[in-house]
Amino acid sequence: MVLMTISDARAGLAEVVDQVRITGEPVYLTRRNKPVAALVDLVYLDSLRARSVDVEVRTDEEREAERARRLAQMEELFAPIQKWFKPGVKHLDSASDFYASRDVDPGDLA
Repeated sequence: MVLMTISDARAGLAEVVDQVRITGEPVYLTRRNKPVAALVDLVYLDSLRARSVDVEVRTDEEREAERARRLAQMEELFAPIQKWFKPGVKHLDSASDFYASRDVDPGDLA
């Protein structure tokens, strides 16, 4: 994080702008050791503004469609796993459940 006083930025504004454009990293401007503003690359600012507009414009129907699309993707990903599980069959949750469900002959413990 690059911090710079407003006075220093004012004195070398052209260099600060070039630094932001070249590195893509914002420069935070401070007043009394507290950040109060930032210089950012225009491409980065435009992408932030575009994202914020996208979020604001989405309707409830669009959000629901996105949710349904993601659920369909998850179901598709888990389809190979689901074939292992059959309805009505008790599936063990862990190895300890497997061993707890076994019939143990007390003679085997000696």
